[in-house]
Amino acid sequence: MNALRSIVAFAVLASAGLSAAAQDRVIMDKIIWKGERAPTEGSVININFVQIKYRLGTVGGEQEDNARDVKDIEFDTENTLIPYEYSHGLNALHKGDSKEAVRQFEKAIDLIKKSNSPNHPIRDFCRRYILEAHKMAGDAQAVVATARELRKEKPDTFFLRDSFLMQYAAAKMKQPRDTALLDATIKELDDVIRSDRRYADLQRDADLLRADVLEASKRHADALTMYSRLSGDRELWEEVSLGTLRCLSALGRTADLKTKVESLLTEIREKRVSNPRVYLGAIVARGDLYLAEGKIKEALLDYMKGALDPGQAANTYEHETSLAKAAMAAAKYGKQ
Repeated sequence: MNALRSIVAFAVLASAGLSAAAQDRVIMDKIIWKGERAPTEGSVININFVQIKYRLGTVGGEQEDNARDVKDIEFDTENTLIPYEYSHGLNALHKGDSKEAVRQFEKAIDLIKKSNSPNHPIRDFCRRYILEAHKMAGDAQAVVATARELRKEKPDTFFLRDSFLMQYAAAKMKQPRDTALLDATIKELDDVIRSDRRYADLQRDADLLRADVLEASKRHADALTMYSRLSGDRELWEEVSLGTLRCLSALGRTADLKTKVESLLTEIREKRVSNPRVYLGAIVARGDLYLAEGKIKEALLDYMKGALDPGQAANTYEHETSLAKAAMAAAKYGKQ
Protein backbone atom coordinates (compact mmCIF):
# COMPACT_ATOMS: atom_id res chain seq x y z
CA MET A 1 0.00 0.00 0.00
CA ASN A 2 2.82 2.39 0.96
CA ALA A 3 4.54 1.59 -2.33
CA LEU A 4 1.33 2.35 -4.25
CA ARG A 5 0.95 5.67 -2.41
CA SER A 6 4.55 6.55 -3.28
CA ILE A 7 3.97 5.80 -6.97
CA VAL A 8 0.80 7.91 -7.02
CA ALA A 9 2.54 10.77 -5.23
CA PHE A 10 5.46 10.63 -7.66
CA ALA A 11 3.06 10.67 -10.60
CA VAL A 12 1.28 13.74 -9.23
CA LEU A 13 4.56 15.56 -8.67
CA ALA A 14 5.80 14.64 -12.15
CA SER A 15 2.54 15.82 -13.68
CA ALA A 16 2.79 19.11 -11.80
CA GLY A 17 6.37 19.49 -12.95
CA LEU A 18 5.45 18.88 -16.57
CA SER A 19 2.57 21.33 -16.30
CA ALA A 20 4.85 23.99 -14.84
CA ALA A 21 7.42 23.31 -17.56
CA ALA A 22 4.75 23.70 -20.22
CA GLN A 23 3.64 27.00 -18.70
CA ASP A 24 7.22 28.27 -18.49
CA ARG A 25 8.03 27.26 -22.05
CA VAL A 26 9.45 30.12 -24.06
CA ILE A 27 7.73 30.72 -27.39
CA MET A 28 10.34 30.96 -30.11
CA ASP A 29 9.01 32.41 -33.32
CA LYS A 30 11.78 33.18 -35.80
CA ILE A 31 11.73 36.55 -37.55
CA ILE A 32 13.71 36.39 -40.79
CA TRP A 33 14.92 39.79 -41.93
CA LYS A 34 15.83 41.04 -45.37
CA GLY A 35 19.49 41.58 -46.17
CA GLU A 36 22.37 40.50 -43.94
CA ARG A 37 20.62 40.87 -40.59
CA ALA A 38 20.60 37.70 -38.50
CA PRO A 39 17.20 36.13 -37.62
CA THR A 40 15.57 37.11 -34.33
CA GLU A 41 13.92 34.59 -32.04
CA GLY A 42 11.09 35.64 -29.76
CA SER A 43 7.33 35.87 -29.52
CA VAL A 44 5.66 37.85 -32.31
CA ILE A 45 2.85 39.91 -30.82
CA ASN A 46 1.60 41.77 -33.86
CA ILE A 47 2.60 42.72 -37.37
CA ASN A 48 1.03 45.00 -39.93
CA PHE A 49 2.24 46.74 -43.08
CA VAL A 50 4.50 49.20 -41.26
CA GLN A 51 5.38 47.74 -37.86
CA ILE A 52 6.22 44.47 -36.11
CA LYS A 53 6.01 44.03 -32.34
CA TYR A 54 7.69 41.13 -30.59
CA ARG A 55 9.08 40.06 -27.24
CA LEU A 56 12.47 38.48 -26.61
CA GLY A 57 12.32 35.58 -24.14
CA THR A 58 9.92 35.65 -21.19
CA VAL A 59 10.98 38.98 -19.73
CA GLY A 60 11.34 42.53 -20.90
CA GLY A 61 9.04 44.84 -22.77
CA GLU A 62 7.88 44.80 -26.36
CA GLN A 63 10.34 45.43 -29.16
CA GLU A 64 9.28 47.36 -32.26
CA ASP A 65 10.78 47.26 -35.74
CA ASN A 66 10.02 48.29 -39.30
CA ALA A 67 7.84 45.58 -40.83
CA ARG A 68 9.21 46.43 -44.28
CA ASP A 69 12.49 44.87 -43.15
CA VAL A 70 10.79 41.52 -42.44
CA LYS A 71 11.20 38.84 -45.08
CA ASP A 72 9.26 36.05 -43.35
CA ILE A 73 8.24 34.63 -39.98
CA GLU A 74 8.55 31.00 -38.93
CA PHE A 75 6.03 30.58 -36.13
CA ASP A 76 6.67 28.23 -33.23
CA THR A 77 4.04 25.58 -33.92
CA GLU A 78 4.43 24.22 -30.37
CA ASN A 79 2.67 27.38 -29.22
CA THR A 80 -0.77 26.32 -27.96
CA LEU A 81 -2.32 29.39 -29.62
CA ILE A 82 -1.51 27.96 -33.06
CA PRO A 83 -3.93 25.29 -34.32
CA TYR A 84 -2.54 22.04 -35.69
CA GLU A 85 -4.40 22.85 -38.89
CA TYR A 86 -1.80 25.52 -39.65
CA SER A 87 0.97 22.90 -39.86
CA HIS A 88 -1.33 20.58 -41.83
CA GLY A 89 -1.97 23.42 -44.29
CA LEU A 90 1.74 24.06 -44.75
CA ASN A 91 2.37 20.36 -45.37
CA ALA A 92 -0.40 20.22 -47.97
CA LEU A 93 0.92 23.36 -49.67
CA HIS A 94 4.45 21.91 -49.87
CA LYS A 95 3.01 18.74 -51.42
CA GLY A 96 1.16 20.74 -54.05
CA ASP A 97 -2.29 19.84 -52.68
CA SER A 98 -3.81 23.30 -52.98
CA LYS A 99 -7.39 22.24 -52.22
CA GLU A 100 -6.42 20.56 -48.94
CA ALA A 101 -4.16 23.48 -48.03
CA VAL A 102 -7.05 25.93 -48.40
CA ARG A 103 -9.30 23.69 -46.29
CA GLN A 104 -6.77 23.42 -43.48
CA PHE A 105 -5.88 27.12 -43.41
CA GLU A 106 -9.56 28.11 -43.37
CA LYS A 107 -10.13 25.75 -40.42
CA ALA A 108 -7.12 27.29 -38.68
CA ILE A 109 -8.56 30.81 -39.16
CA ASP A 110 -11.92 29.76 -37.70
CA LEU A 111 -10.22 28.24 -34.66
CA ILE A 112 -8.05 31.34 -34.14
CA LYS A 113 -11.13 33.58 -34.30
CA LYS A 114 -12.75 31.52 -31.51
CA SER A 115 -9.62 31.50 -29.33
CA ASN A 116 -8.48 33.91 -26.62
CA SER A 117 -6.18 35.53 -29.20
CA PRO A 118 -8.49 36.06 -32.22
CA ASN A 119 -6.09 38.54 -33.81
CA HIS A 120 -2.95 36.43 -33.52
CA PRO A 121 -0.58 37.43 -36.40
CA ILE A 122 -0.61 33.90 -37.77
CA ARG A 123 -4.15 34.57 -39.00
CA ASP A 124 -2.67 37.01 -41.52
CA PHE A 125 -0.24 34.34 -42.69
CA CYS A 126 -3.05 31.83 -43.17
CA ARG A 127 -4.76 34.27 -45.53
CA ARG A 128 -1.50 34.74 -47.45
CA TYR A 129 -1.02 30.99 -47.82
CA ILE A 130 -4.61 30.60 -49.05
CA LEU A 131 -3.77 33.16 -51.75
CA GLU A 132 -0.71 31.13 -52.70
CA ALA A 133 -2.72 27.89 -52.83
CA HIS A 134 -5.34 29.41 -55.16
CA LYS A 135 -2.59 30.77 -57.40
CA MET A 136 -0.93 27.33 -57.45
CA ALA A 137 -4.26 25.81 -58.52
CA GLY A 138 -4.60 28.38 -61.32
CA ASP A 139 -7.89 29.66 -59.89
CA ALA A 140 -7.68 33.33 -60.86
CA GLN A 141 -11.16 34.17 -59.59
CA ALA A 142 -10.40 32.72 -56.14
CA VAL A 143 -7.09 34.62 -55.98
CA VAL A 144 -8.85 37.93 -56.66
CA ALA A 145 -11.65 37.23 -54.17
CA THR A 146 -9.18 36.17 -51.45
CA ALA A 147 -6.91 39.19 -52.03
CA ARG A 148 -9.83 41.58 -51.68
CA GLU A 149 -11.16 39.73 -48.63
CA LEU A 150 -7.71 39.94 -47.00
CA ARG A 151 -7.61 43.72 -47.44
CA LYS A 152 -11.21 44.08 -46.24
CA GLU A 153 -10.55 42.04 -43.11
CA LYS A 154 -7.29 43.81 -42.30
CA PRO A 155 -6.69 47.00 -44.33
CA ASP A 156 -3.16 47.42 -42.95
CA THR A 157 -2.19 43.76 -43.44
CA PHE A 158 1.50 42.90 -43.60
CA PHE A 159 0.68 41.27 -46.94
CA LEU A 160 -0.93 44.38 -48.45
CA ARG A 161 1.67 44.56 -51.21
CA ASP A 162 1.50 40.81 -51.90
CA SER A 163 -2.29 40.93 -52.17
CA PHE A 164 -2.15 43.49 -54.98
CA LEU A 165 0.69 41.80 -56.85
CA MET A 166 -1.06 38.42 -56.71
CA GLN A 167 -4.38 39.96 -57.75
CA TYR A 168 -2.62 41.53 -60.73
CA ALA A 169 -0.93 38.21 -61.56
CA ALA A 170 -4.36 36.53 -61.48
CA ALA A 171 -5.63 38.98 -64.11
CA LYS A 172 -2.66 38.00 -66.30
CA MET A 173 -3.39 34.29 -65.75
CA LYS A 174 -6.65 34.60 -67.67
CA GLN A 175 -6.57 33.95 -71.42
CA PRO A 176 -6.71 36.51 -72.86
CA ARG A 177 -5.50 38.92 -70.19
CA ASP A 178 -8.33 40.47 -68.18
CA THR A 179 -7.47 44.08 -69.00
CA ALA A 180 -10.43 45.42 -67.01
CA LEU A 181 -9.18 43.60 -63.90
CA LEU A 182 -5.62 44.82 -64.51
CA ASP A 183 -6.83 48.42 -64.61
CA ALA A 184 -9.11 47.87 -61.60
CA THR A 185 -6.22 46.43 -59.58
CA ILE A 186 -4.02 49.43 -60.29
CA LYS A 187 -6.89 51.77 -59.38
CA GLU A 188 -7.49 49.93 -56.09
CA LEU A 189 -3.78 50.19 -55.34
CA ASP A 190 -3.78 53.92 -56.15
CA ASP A 191 -6.74 54.42 -53.78
CA VAL A 192 -4.85 52.71 -50.94
CA ILE A 193 -1.72 54.81 -51.57
CA ARG A 194 -3.77 58.02 -51.44
CA SER A 195 -5.63 56.91 -48.31
CA ASP A 196 -2.66 56.96 -45.94
CA ARG A 197 0.91 58.22 -46.23
CA ARG A 198 2.11 55.03 -44.50
CA TYR A 199 1.54 53.27 -47.83
CA ALA A 200 3.62 55.70 -49.88
CA ASP A 201 6.28 53.12 -50.78
CA LEU A 202 3.62 51.15 -52.66
CA GLN A 203 3.88 53.80 -55.37
CA ARG A 204 6.85 51.96 -56.86
CA ASP A 205 4.69 48.84 -57.22
CA ALA A 206 1.93 50.83 -58.92
CA ASP A 207 4.54 52.18 -61.36
CA LEU A 208 5.86 48.66 -61.98
CA LEU A 209 2.36 47.45 -62.86
CA ARG A 210 1.87 50.43 -65.17
CA ALA A 211 5.15 49.58 -66.92
CA ASP A 212 3.84 46.05 -67.45
CA VAL A 213 0.60 47.39 -68.96
CA LEU A 214 2.59 49.65 -71.30
CA GLU A 215 4.78 46.73 -72.35
CA ALA A 216 1.76 44.53 -73.04
CA SER A 217 0.34 47.36 -75.19
CA LYS A 218 3.56 47.32 -77.28
CA ARG A 219 4.55 50.75 -75.95
CA HIS A 220 8.04 49.47 -75.27
CA ALA A 221 9.78 52.85 -75.23
CA ASP A 222 7.39 54.22 -72.59
CA ALA A 223 7.67 51.01 -70.57
CA LEU A 224 11.46 51.14 -70.76
CA THR A 225 11.42 54.72 -69.44
CA MET A 226 9.41 53.60 -66.44
CA TYR A 227 11.61 50.54 -65.82
CA SER A 228 14.65 52.85 -65.91
CA ARG A 229 13.12 55.08 -63.23
CA LEU A 230 12.67 52.02 -61.01
CA SER A 231 16.11 50.54 -61.64
CA GLY A 232 17.59 51.86 -58.39
CA ASP A 233 15.15 49.89 -56.23
CA ARG A 234 16.85 46.63 -55.27
CA GLU A 235 13.61 45.01 -54.17
CA LEU A 236 12.25 45.38 -57.71
CA TRP A 237 15.51 44.19 -59.31
CA GLU A 238 14.08 40.98 -60.74
CA GLU A 239 11.02 42.40 -62.50
CA VAL A 240 12.79 45.59 -63.62
CA SER A 241 15.75 43.64 -65.03
CA LEU A 242 13.49 41.28 -66.98
CA GLY A 243 11.27 44.09 -68.24
CA THR A 244 14.31 46.07 -69.38
CA LEU A 245 15.67 43.06 -71.30
CA ARG A 246 12.33 42.47 -73.04
CA CYS A 247 11.89 46.13 -74.01
CA LEU A 248 15.44 46.58 -75.32
CA SER A 249 15.03 43.42 -77.40
CA ALA A 250 11.64 44.53 -78.77
CA LEU A 251 13.06 47.95 -79.67
CA GLY A 252 16.05 46.39 -81.42
CA ARG A 253 18.52 48.37 -79.29
CA THR A 254 21.20 45.71 -79.60
CA ALA A 255 24.11 47.73 -78.17
CA ASP A 256 22.18 48.56 -75.00
CA LEU A 257 20.82 45.02 -74.81
CA LYS A 258 24.31 43.54 -75.07
CA THR A 259 25.55 45.80 -72.26
CA LYS A 260 22.58 44.84 -70.06
CA VAL A 261 22.99 41.11 -70.70
CA GLU A 262 26.70 41.19 -69.91
CA SER A 263 26.07 43.27 -66.78
CA LEU A 264 23.43 40.88 -65.42
CA LEU A 265 25.41 37.72 -66.17
CA THR A 266 28.50 39.23 -64.54
CA GLU A 267 26.51 40.24 -61.47
CA ILE A 268 24.99 36.77 -61.13
CA ARG A 269 28.37 35.10 -61.60
CA GLU A 270 30.63 37.35 -59.52
CA LYS A 271 28.24 38.41 -56.78
CA ARG A 272 26.68 34.96 -56.69
CA VAL A 273 23.21 36.41 -56.96
CA SER A 274 20.83 33.48 -57.17
CA ASN A 275 17.93 34.42 -59.42
CA PRO A 276 16.95 31.71 -61.94
CA ARG A 277 14.43 33.93 -63.74
CA VAL A 278 16.86 36.78 -64.40
CA TYR A 279 19.57 34.34 -65.46
CA LEU A 280 17.21 32.63 -67.91
CA GLY A 281 15.93 35.98 -69.16
CA ALA A 282 19.50 37.09 -69.83
CA ILE A 283 20.26 33.87 -71.73
CA VAL A 284 17.15 34.34 -73.89
CA ALA A 285 18.12 37.98 -74.53
CA ARG A 286 21.61 36.85 -75.54
CA GLY A 287 19.93 34.54 -78.02
CA ASP A 288 18.05 37.55 -79.39
CA LEU A 289 21.39 39.32 -79.87
CA TYR A 290 22.84 36.37 -81.78
CA LEU A 291 19.72 36.23 -83.94
CA ALA A 292 20.00 39.96 -84.73
CA GLU A 293 23.60 39.33 -85.82
CA GLY A 294 22.51 36.48 -88.08
CA LYS A 295 24.12 33.83 -85.84
CA ILE A 296 21.17 31.45 -85.90
CA LYS A 297 23.06 28.44 -84.55
CA GLU A 298 24.36 30.36 -81.52
CA ALA A 299 20.90 31.80 -80.90
CA LEU A 300 19.36 28.32 -81.10
CA LEU A 301 21.85 26.99 -78.57
CA ASP A 302 20.95 29.72 -76.05
CA TYR A 303 17.23 29.24 -76.58
CA MET A 304 17.63 25.47 -76.23
CA LYS A 305 19.61 25.92 -73.03
CA GLY A 306 16.73 27.88 -71.57
CA ALA A 307 14.14 25.45 -72.89
CA LEU A 308 15.82 22.24 -71.73
CA ASP A 309 17.60 23.40 -68.57
CA PRO A 310 15.42 26.07 -66.90
CA GLY A 311 16.23 24.92 -63.36
CA GLN A 312 14.09 26.71 -60.80
CA ALA A 313 12.76 29.00 -63.53
CA ALA A 314 10.71 26.14 -64.99
CA ASN A 315 7.15 27.09 -66.03
CA THR A 316 7.87 30.81 -65.81
CA TYR A 317 7.29 33.33 -68.59
CA GLU A 318 11.01 33.17 -69.39
CA HIS A 319 10.86 29.39 -69.77
CA GLU A 320 7.83 29.60 -72.06
CA THR A 321 9.60 32.27 -74.12
CA SER A 322 12.72 30.14 -74.52
CA LEU A 323 10.59 27.20 -75.70
CA ALA A 324 8.81 29.31 -78.31
CA LYS A 325 11.98 30.99 -79.56
CA ALA A 326 13.85 27.69 -79.68
CA ALA A 327 11.16 26.28 -81.99
CA MET A 328 11.32 29.32 -84.30
CA ALA A 329 15.12 29.37 -84.33
CA ALA A 330 15.19 25.62 -85.11
CA ALA A 331 12.93 26.22 -88.10
CA LYS A 332 15.18 29.02 -89.37
CA TYR A 333 18.30 26.92 -88.84
CA GLY A 334 16.71 24.03 -90.72
CA LYS A 335 16.00 26.23 -93.71
CA GLN A 336 19.51 27.60 -93.60
